[in-house]
Amino acid sequence: MLNFRRFAPVLGLLVCGLVALPVRAADTDKYLPNDSEAVITLNVKQLLEAPLIKNNLEQLKGLVQGIGGAQGMLDELGFDPFKDVDSVTVAMGKNPNQAMLLVSGKFDPAKIAAQAEKVAKNKPDTLKITKSGNYTIYEAKAPERNETVYTVVVDGSLLAVSPNKSAVVDVLDKKAGMKQTELKKDLQAALTAGNRQQSISITSLAGPLAASGQPFVEKIKTLSGGITVTDEVKAEVVLNAKDAKDAKSIETELNDNLDMVKALVDNAAQVNQGLKPLVDAVGTLKLSTQGNTVTLKGLISKDVIQSLNKLIPQ
Repeated sequence: MLNFRRFAPVLGLLVCGLVALPVRAADTDKYLPNDSEAVITLNVKQLLEAPLIKNNLEQLKGLVQGIGGAQGMLDELGFDPFKDVDSVTVAMGKNPNQAMLLVSGKFDPAKIAAQAEKVAKNKPDTLKITKSGNYTIYEAKAPERNETVYTVVVDGSLLAVSPNKSAVVDVLDKKAGMKQTELKKDLQAALTAGNRQQSISITSLAGPLAASGQPFVEKIKTLSGGITVTDEVKAEVVLNAKDAKDAKSIETELNDNLDMVKALVDNAAQVNQGLKPLVDAVGTLKLSTQGNTVTLKGLISKDVIQSLNKLIPQ
């Protein structure tokens, strides 16, 4: 499977023109690949402003500063990833290696182009710059793995990245009005109905869920939900089944799985009392069914989070 992390230095360079500018999820949706079956959105702005994350921001910044050469590049371009990124969306179809990454914000194409030209000149085997009409396409390569990632600066508010060149060209065509996104009906309906203001939101058809190996997946039409982080963590996932009978069957299977997990955590906590916060956290997970929908909810309170933090080595 394609490993985006191997392209981190080049992709980091291309993102370095971001400046804070809120972009609604719907603005990004119009650039999603037509064959998308799952869409995951990281609401970076909301997440970084959440007290739970904000109180630990300096530690996160330290991790970035610890990446060799990263801070120097960021300083040179005046880019702060903790202030200047709005959202990141990943769309996947049947082939996970053909994923699309959409980064929302405000770009400075001139600065990106200048830095990319330096990399292309010094490391031609790593980055190649080509054209598609009036647009520039950056081809980032990992020669040792024979993999290529294509990146385009769509306009002043969007960056598109994919290992599929035709996918990023489609984004450019959609920007120019030559094409329009026509998502699968069930996915479009789930995206429209879902809560896209969550810190992390997930919308998926049954196909991408099959990798879980759970037999009840074949009874699911769509999954939507995610996690909202404030000073606590709230999770809510809605499974839309094919009918009410399938919904009840899914609830039964999920309840069995939850009971097993709770039993395992409880047994572990009896051996190690320090794991008691995990029992409290898992215990908040609750299932309910109404019609053809199954809803899973959980809430990890501030007190439980503080207890869980004690389990993490400092």
